[in-house]
Amino acid sequence: MANCLVLLYIGLFSNFGLSIVVFTVLIRLATMNLTLKQVKSTRAMSTLQPKMKELQAKYKGDRQKLSSETFKLYKEHGVNPIGCLGPLVIQFPIWIGLYWALIRVLPSSPENLVDLSKLLYGWLPVVHSAVPVDSTFLWLDLAVPDTLPIMPLLVGASMWVQQKMMTYPSQDPKQAQTQQMMLWMMPLLFVFLTFSFPSGLALYWLTSNLMGVGIQYVTTVEEAIELALKQLDVRREEAEIEVLSHGKAGIFGFGSEPARVRATLLEEGGLVQSAKAIVDQLLRAMGVSAISTISKPPADSPDTQLIEITGDDSGLLIGRRGETLRPEGRVMLDVEQYRQRRTQVLKGLALRVADRVAGSGRSFTLEPMSPAERRAIHVALTDHPRVMTQSEGEGDDRKLREFVHQEATVTTEFQDGAVHPMVAAAMTVLGVDYEIVPCDPNFADTTEFCQKYGYPMDTSANTIIVASTRGAKATAPASCSRRSVST
Repeated sequence: MANCLVLLYIGLFSNFGLSIVVFTVLIRLATMNLTLKQVKSTRAMSTLQPKMKELQAKYKGDRQKLSSETFKLYKEHGVNPIGCLGPLVIQFPIWIGLYWALIRVLPSSPENLVDLSKLLYGWLPVVHSAVPVDSTFLWLDLAVPDTLPIMPLLVGASMWVQQKMMTYPSQDPKQAQTQQMMLWMMPLLFVFLTFSFPSGLALYWLTSNLMGVGIQYVTTVEEAIELALKQLDVRREEAEIEVLSHGKAGIFGFGSEPARVRATLLEEGGLVQSAKAIVDQLLRAMGVSAISTISKPPADSPDTQLIEITGDDSGLLIGRRGETLRPEGRVMLDVEQYRQRRTQVLKGLALRVADRVAGSGRSFTLEPMSPAERRAIHVALTDHPRVMTQSEGEGDDRKLREFVHQEATVTTEFQDGAVHPMVAAAMTVLGVDYEIVPCDPNFADTTEFCQKYGYPMDTSANTIIVASTRGAKATAPASCSRRSVST
């Protein structure tokens, strides 16, 4: 951290105060995601206050049930009650690191510069050339606490405003009392710390607080939009958003007003027409000679809208194995019926691999595929007598494996076509489905079937039974027999 501050000092006209300000901005940007989650969690908690009060009244005498229902309520609305602590936990080690960096970079005596030289990067001579560092900034000496009460008051006031903007009215008297206590306790604590720590650390706190206030302004409208979409249970592209009021934070948190938006659900026709217009604009911008038309959605995705793209240059839009056509929402794109052709290719692949697996008895794992492609192979092999499919892995590495039924398959013969009562009883007890296959010498596919699924030829058989412990009946020609049990 000391090297980072010295590098910023060199790049910012040898102004260590500006170095701390820029360093604070960089830290705030790096933790922006956590800060936004904190804001969302705090505001979501405020919207749940009425429901929380209902639960407290309903389960007043049952603390365990109240805790369980409260957790369900938080989970249902995606609220993390400790999410607001994330930025604070991250800031603690940064404060400690910055404090020690200030002590070393801005030493109180020349002798301490020797310790600083040990910390600076030896392979970066420009860092060593900046020593000693000028510690003055405005009226402050950044190496020592502010002798005037100006910086402590600024830190306390900015933190109070930030706390006030993040505090929402609570219907729970105990929680409201806790909020009021924290509203004053934290600013007063930091006022005391500012009197005791170097002004450089106080400058970091002041800059961080001011950025926090600014984030509250920026996120007001976005939070209102997100809340409206959540109430409608739709995506952003499925609704028309109109900002009625950007809201205001008021003066020191007083007189604040939330942002107000109007979200109107788009009709299905309006949604797909809007998507088609965007596709047409993109095609023109890319210089692709193609047209788009609204088509009937595929049978396996009736809730989606399909836009078909055709033209001489449309093949450029498909991408590697249709990656650019993967559906991300309720509107699907297709180019020259690529989806249908790809499904046929996958079906042929599935059957070829199934023949290989059935013949060798060994499983085979295909390369990673999209959910739609894996579904096509699952469907192609649904009725296969010996091969099953299973998806494995996570995310983009999710693959599909084909393997032989892990089942006990029993084939026996009877001259009169009848099943012995003991055999039937045993199969019933074991939960085995069985099928009697009568002898048929004229069965055209006898030879092919037996060779394909490993049944030896036996023309003396009159009747066979094919049974499966998984309840999947396998049908074999009468001239096939298998006098073994495989598991």
